[in-house]
Amino acid sequence: MPLRLGASITIGEVLLVELLQHEHILLPEQEICSEIHNTKELEQRLIEDKLDLALIEGRLTSPYLTSLPFLTDELTAIASPQNPWSRKDIHQCHDLDHIPVFLRESGSGTRELFARVMDNHAIPYHVCGVYNNSEAIKKAVMANLGTAFLSRRLVRKEIEAGTLCELPLPGLTFQRIFRIVYHKDKFLTPPMSHIIQECLNIQSWLPGTMHSDTN
Repeated sequence: MPLRLGASITIGEVLLVELLQHEHILLPEQEICSEIHNTKELEQRLIEDKLDLALIEGRLTSPYLTSLPFLTDELTAIASPQNPWSRKDIHQCHDLDHIPVFLRESGSGTRELFARVMDNHAIPYHVCGVYNNSEAIKKAVMANLGTAFLSRRLVRKEIEAGTLCELPLPGLTFQRIFRIVYHKDKFLTPPMSHIIQECLNIQSWLPGTMHSDTN
């Protein structure tokens, strides 16, 4: 019977393929059926038993789910080298006032984190586009159409290649916790338990990761 694994869009873009490849080596006979949704949809599918496990970065609202943190991730601000924001002097958080940003869709954990931090610091921003995946946002930023706040892992290669610039974020931290989640009444089969344990030990097999001890 295939194991049903869901991932939020950000985790799918950043980690899902690496995890599936890792599990294919360790459990070659285990079929894993994977799907990608935003955090809100994944939570509902877990509650309805349409998924066995899910990798989620957003906030959960249901008391019926067990959530285990396994990885710390951080958003960074990016712009095209041709964008005026890449040359702007940014020394305090309010130097980012009215920054034009591309955002993920409503229900996205990435969007929720960005909005929460900006609102907590009373930093106004201008929404220049809403896309349902980070790859489309990255391409829009590379085309010099605006800026964005995306996972550093997702844009690391472009920053190193100079096709994207990383903007300073003085006094701001856009940090989130990736979690593996399942229904609290779910019977954990050996393959499910194995995937959970591999996620909790992710720093031992995936370079450049930071383990999270947050409960």
